[in-house]
Amino acid sequence: MLKHASIAADFVCTCLATGAGLLIANAASAQAPSGDQTVRLSEIVVTANKREQSIQDVPASITVLSGEQIEKTLPLSLVDWSGFVPGMSVTDNGSPGRTQVTFRGLTVDAITGALIGTYVDESPAGSSSASIRGNLYALDLLPYDVERLEVLRGPQGTLYGAGAMGGLLKYVLRDPNLEEFETRVGANVSAVSGASDLGWGARASLNAPLVQGKLGLRVSGFHQDTPGYIDDIGLGEEDYNSVTQEGGRLSLLWDATDTISIEASAMLQQIDAEGTSTELIDRATLRPAFGSHTDQSFVAQTFDQDAELLSLVLDWDLGFATLTSASSWQSVDTEELADLTVGFRPTIDALMLGTVPENISPFPSLRTLDKFSQELRLSSPTGGQFEWMLGAFYTDEDTDNVQDIFTFDMPGGTLIAGDFLAIPGLPVNPLLDSLVAWKYEEIAVFANATVNFNEKFSLTGGVRYAENEQDIVSNVAGSFIILTGTPSGALPVQFDESVTTWMLSPQWNITPDAMVYLRAATGYRPGGYSYSLTPTVPLTSESDEVTSYELGFKGTMVDGRLSVDAAVFSVDWENMQLEYIFPPPNPPFVSIANSGDSRSQGFELGIAYATTGGLRLRGTVAYVNAELTDPIPDVGAGATEGGESGDRLPLSPEWSGSIAADYQTALTNAVTLNVGAGYRYSGKIQSAVDGNPNLTIRETGNPVDAYVGLDFGRVTARLYARNLFDEEAKYIFIRNQAVATPAGLITVQPRTIGLSVDVTF
Repeated sequence: MLKHASIAADFVCTCLATGAGLLIANAASAQAPSGDQTVRLSEIVVTANKREQSIQDVPASITVLSGEQIEKTLPLSLVDWSGFVPGMSVTDNGSPGRTQVTFRGLTVDAITGALIGTYVDESPAGSSSASIRGNLYALDLLPYDVERLEVLRGPQGTLYGAGAMGGLLKYVLRDPNLEEFETRVGANVSAVSGASDLGWGARASLNAPLVQGKLGLRVSGFHQDTPGYIDDIGLGEEDYNSVTQEGGRLSLLWDATDTISIEASAMLQQIDAEGTSTELIDRATLRPAFGSHTDQSFVAQTFDQDAELLSLVLDWDLGFATLTSASSWQSVDTEELADLTVGFRPTIDALMLGTVPENISPFPSLRTLDKFSQELRLSSPTGGQFEWMLGAFYTDEDTDNVQDIFTFDMPGGTLIAGDFLAIPGLPVNPLLDSLVAWKYEEIAVFANATVNFNEKFSLTGGVRYAENEQDIVSNVAGSFIILTGTPSGALPVQFDESVTTWMLSPQWNITPDAMVYLRAATGYRPGGYSYSLTPTVPLTSESDEVTSYELGFKGTMVDGRLSVDAAVFSVDWENMQLEYIFPPPNPPFVSIANSGDSRSQGFELGIAYATTGGLRLRGTVAYVNAELTDPIPDVGAGATEGGESGDRLPLSPEWSGSIAADYQTALTNAVTLNVGAGYRYSGKIQSAVDGNPNLTIRETGNPVDAYVGLDFGRVTARLYARNLFDEEAKYIFIRNQAVATPAGLITVQPRTIGLSVDVTF
């Protein structure tokens, strides 16, 4: 059966490759329909500045991907579409929900607070502090109810505040339609190269005007199963990295009067993953240690994340301005079980006096977030000579970060005795028991204004003042704490700071359809508790900040069929917060400390072109040179990240780019053909700064995605492929910190061929 499935998949792959290869030729030979029916690029409206504007009028680097555009190959994670955004790099840490987003090269490590802000409509998503590793868990939403994604590069501190110092990822979801009833259902089935099982998904949405023109309801839900393709020889499991994603959303929109509208929504999402998409490799050769798509674990690794987001948004048109109130309540529980066995054995050996039996070291962790946010803002109408906005923001979040480390013997899973018990009164397990309870409160006020001096020139500026207070209680215990003499018990830490961010952007309209802008802006990431268990690292770290300078051009030409978006930038990152890993016999903890400065410089280019024959072309290219401007200091106790002035920052390529094409033509009056393909290029990526002993430099693959679809009006059928030519790119060095051990690299999902059908009623 699997053999026949493989033959069928190869046949489908050949069909898709042929279709993609003929795409340009077919489109070029197609004739424009009779009459003036030339295809033009549609105007894109965004809410990046918290008011509706054409993307061509916003003096900042923004890329927009429509939900329809993303759906064409049914991506499962940010990784699957990020390559089409210039200057954006996404690091996959083993499954959806474990993703790290980088804009313009600004990242170093994973455990600190978020560098990129995430919003769902008007609601901030994720933690503002470093309490639950916000930099590692970017929000992954499946696209079925997503209207569009707005990707803003560069600091957005004035309007979006803490944690948006590198940029912003904004999910804009579909609103209820107050006039039309619509039901949409869909299903898909897919085959992943190397997987024994098929993947499948189902989805549905309902839009109902409960009171015509006044009250509307939108409900949607989805379920997606992705089979595993990694064989784990340590656990004796085949295809041990399957993922299930499911969730739903309910939104109720009420136009109470001609001037007041209220929208309430609730969104749920759950991700369940077993194993990780890790391939164990030899550090020296970067070749598989035990064969392609093979891992070796000693602990069954799992990842479960439950997220809930409730929001209530009121818009009241007062005539002279619009008053907006945006309230949100968020709950996220992330439970993870990791395998520290291989990398942890040297630590145990260093602490014990004799021979320690072969052991396994499970590392369970639970990170919870409960967050309330409230924003009030008053915005003048758009289009006047003077446009202004005043706002206030408040957030209150409580997080718990629970981590335990255990050691068991290999054969039967019993507690290791021996040398542990040789110390009178010393418990064996847990080796480490840590609970960090973190409360974060922030209040901010902001103002934004644009002066349109004439049709040619305008000036936009903004400022934000924020204060945050943090109360942290760290409670650590366990055998390692006793052995190393580290103080145990509850350790209270209080921390507060105030930060001012600003933005200034002159804009020159060369023509009504082309403009040049300058943008200077700042952003910050809050400081806080450093997780320090050593006297060489302070208990708290200060906020780090960026100052960005950008020169950009936006224009629409050739009768609305060509758009160009280009920018050159220079970003200074000051007082960076970095993670420090301490070697044995220190406690097995990672601390955060402020560590010097860096700079990122480069350019980004995005081009879109619509031909007269139904063909649309898109292309991007980005160059990023992100490097240290100061050496990373040594904080003592043997902990060092390495890194000298001039060393490159990790996790983003120097060069990247993409090419995509979509072709549409009517086969009959009732049937439309859609064909498309996309190619993503990424240069080499390094896992750490140059001086880090764990540095791994990786060649990356260049995956091609493609689809062929037929639209019958109410029924749409689409054959799609992700990673059509089965590129075996590796994304991130993830496991086994010790230099002497094999390294684990996350692989790109192998070639995936699928069939998707949607029906609209």
